[in-house]
Amino acid sequence: MTQISSVDKKVRSRWQLLWCPMLLIALGFHGFLLFFPWQSQSAKQPAKEAGKSVKLSRLTTLKPGQSEADQTQAIEAALRANQSDLVVKASPSPSPAAIATGVQPVPSPLPRKPAAAPKPKVATPTPPQPTAAVLTQQEQGFVSRLQKLEGREVNEPVSSTLFPNPDDFYQDPVKELGKPGIVGIEYVSFQRPEVVYQQLAQLYPDYAIVPKSTYGDGLVYEFRKGEFVRYLNLVRAKLGAGTLVILWNRAPS
Repeated sequence: MTQISSVDKKVRSRWQLLWCPMLLIALGFHGFLLFFPWQSQSAKQPAKEAGKSVKLSRLTTLKPGQSEADQTQAIEAALRANQSDLVVKASPSPSPAAIATGVQPVPSPLPRKPAAAPKPKVATPTPPQPTAAVLTQQEQGFVSRLQKLEGREVNEPVSSTLFPNPDDFYQDPVKELGKPGIVGIEYVSFQRPEVVYQQLAQLYPDYAIVPKSTYGDGLVYEFRKGEFVRYLNLVRAKLGAGTLVILWNRAPS
């Protein structure tokens, strides 16, 4: 019994020596798990694109985007053009007289290596200029009706100086860079917004038109046809001589 108790004491003393370090290690590991800033899956995923800023242009001057079939045809045409430009030069074959006499053709001397051209100076890259929006097929049909607006200005450019509050519509008024969500604008001269709305109601009888909130000192109207939804913002021009028609692909806020 004395021998067994002495062995038990030795074993217990060894476990007691190991128990304290193991407890400290376990506590430290759990504390590390609790306080380490783990990134969730939602944080790893990139945020949804807020929208692309485009140069504000007249809606009736915007061009529709290419369909997938048109893009495929353009790529195939470019490949055929590149293949037709490839010319394989065959190596010269010896003449029959040279083969009969056994005379080997004398190889032409190798051309001299041209002198190395001076390295061109690296030009400072210029920042890309903002481009106008590209209309979808549904937007193209929607915008085509705006060409029938009476009083629509077609010659004078639409600039930020016509807006009472340009900051509501422009990220950069100097570059005419609009806020994300704006597709383009039109200007109707010598007509108030309520008169322009009456024209729009006649031009879009197959759309459900619902007045929404006010933005940029002008009413916002939702135009809905099935799943296609766009917003027109009617703003009185700064000098009060006309109405600005702003097309949004989402509700302005």
